[in-house]
Amino acid sequence: MFTRFETNPTGDFLLPYSGLLFARLTPASEGEILTLTYITHTVTISGSKLSALLQIIHKGRAETIRVASSQADGNPTPSVRGITITEAHQESGAQ
Repeated sequence: MFTRFETNPTGDFLLPYSGLLFARLTPASEGEILTLTYITHTVTISGSKLSALLQIIHKGRAETIRVASSQADGNPTPSVRGITITEAHQESGAQ
């Protein structure tokens, strides 16, 4: 199972649920920040009412997440204002 992250202009990313290490929801000056840490990437989502999105991810039902997306699930509707995806940096002992 994968979650699709649609970002502009960097394109779309598919990341597997099996690679999700943890999720963290934190308050921000304007809304909330949801950070999803995968083995290979970190996804940072900014918006409001993201606790509903976190619940959808927790249940394994997040198929596509995009800016200004909403997930109808009987929960308060999350509003996604931004998605940033960065590659994980692997540290090695070599210098």
